[in-house]
Formats: sequence, C-alpha cells, structure tokens
Amino acid sequence: MPGNGILPNSVGNPGTQQMIPAPTLMAALPEGTQQFCLRWNSYPATVATQLATLRAAEDFVDVTLACEGRQLRAHKLVLSACSPYFMQLFKVLKLNLLTMLLIRK
Repeated sequence: MPGNGILPNSVGNPGTQQMIPAPTLMAALPEGTQQFCLRWNSYPATVATQLATLRAAEDFVDVTLACEGRQLRAHKLVLSACSPYFMQLFKVLKLNLLTMLLIRK
C-alpha cells in the first residue's frame, strides 16, 4: 500500500494476506551528490518466512530429491546456497527444470 511502508503479501494461501514491512530508502546526500542506502530492518525474518511459505506450498520448486523410496521437492537455489555439494552438482550437471536426483545411501 503506497505511502505507508507496508507491502501486502498473499504468497502461499490465495485469498489471505499478511502485511510485510517494506524497505525504507534512506538518503545520505551531501550537496550535489546522490548516494542512497536501502535499509530493511526485518529482511532476515521476511526472507525466512517467505522461503518457508514457498516450500510449504511447493511454489517454484525445481528439483526433486529421492532416497529410499521417499521424495522431497526443493529449490535448487536454496540447496546450492546451503550446500557446496549441491552447488557443484547443479553447476556440473547443468540441470534444467523439474529435475529428479536419486540419492544413494
């Protein structure tokens, strides 16, 4: 909602909204220069909440991990960010959308 610093969020459950604080733009402007500092105090909490929402709704999943008859749908970006093993695997294999990886114990 423009002007109030709050962004509507309806990720995950259609028809529901929770309000997320928007980033604030702080300008530190000595005369004649343009420097901007973007500050979003709740950024870590917002990212964690939204990633959990995306995972629960299986929105934008692009890989399925399979091991011992069980399957887990996941995001390659998150797996890569959390694991050097997966990062290297995805780089080497250059996997495309909706990939299934079979993992042996």
